[in-house]
Amino acid sequence: MKGRIAITIDMWTADHQNKGYMVVTAHYIDNSWILRKQIIRFEYVPAPHTTDVIVSSLMKFDRLGVGTLFLNGTFFHIRCCAHILHLIVKDGLNVLGDGIERIRQSVLFWSVIPKRWERFEEAARQLRIPTTKKFCADVRTRWNSTFLMLQTALSYNGVFSRCVQLHGDTLYKSFPTDDDWAFAT
Repeated sequence: MKGRIAITIDMWTADHQNKGYMVVTAHYIDNSWILRKQIIRFEYVPAPHTTDVIVSSLMKFDRLGVGTLFLNGTFFHIRCCAHILHLIVKDGLNVLGDGIERIRQSVLFWSVIPKRWERFEEAARQLRIPTTKKFCADVRTRWNSTFLMLQTALSYNGVFSRCVQLHGDTLYKSFPTDDDWAFAT
């Protein structure tokens, strides 16, 4: 086909694997003047997902070299609206300072080891708080996962302090402060 194509890429991290994937889609107008799009590649992209790594993965495609780009790639630019949104939200979350980190570490501490989760459930039962919501560890590159982690952790706010009273686990060193919880709401 003679003519130009527009290449778009989409990156995401699989929840259950914590691995990044990229899909490459070609957009073009065919000979009948109909706008078409076609997936031309789907692949795993190793971390870190920096611009250089993404461009390198994109350029590996045999027919996509700098010489094939319009004006030899002068106008080649990668901008990701989801990444820009993530950076904005991340800056906003920095207001919490170390608070998010303490909540994150608390979630991991009580949820990763089954015996600790059982103790957490016991403390919740004593406070008559149902443990129907399971903790989800957030992925730092996905702001919405941080939101979901905070949302679940907030519903168990009192349980964390009850666990300290009941079990006094000396390994638990990330107890969120009242200010951490207030900012998280």
